[in-house]
Amino acid sequence: MVDMEYELVLQGITANAPENLTGVHRRIADAVVTYLTQQGGRLRVDFQIALDAKSFELAYTAEDAGLWEICAEGLGNALAERTGVSTSGLNELRRSGTRIFKGLLEKVRDKDG
Repeated sequence: MVDMEYELVLQGITANAPENLTGVHRRIADAVVTYLTQQGGRLRVDFQIALDAKSFELAYTAEDAGLWEICAEGLGNALAERTGVSTSGLNELRRSGTRIFKGLLEKVRDKDG
């Protein structure tokens, strides 16, 4: 088992919810934006993750081992706890954002490659 503890201090952060969000996604995003705004541009977040060492077998990158996904989930859980948003709701919003972000990275990579 690989146990890791992260402490992130983010400074100069700003947050805005996308205009096209509706329903539960809008309520979750608004709660997160309100919380981040109240922090005055500085946010300290700490969280722990545990990863089975077997995840690293035959994995060429941290992404192959699932490390980034687990870290994003740990960060999401920490933010959910602080904002009062349900963990499942925040993780769904995060997964949607992750898919969009990965798509943008792939487009940039394709242009450069």
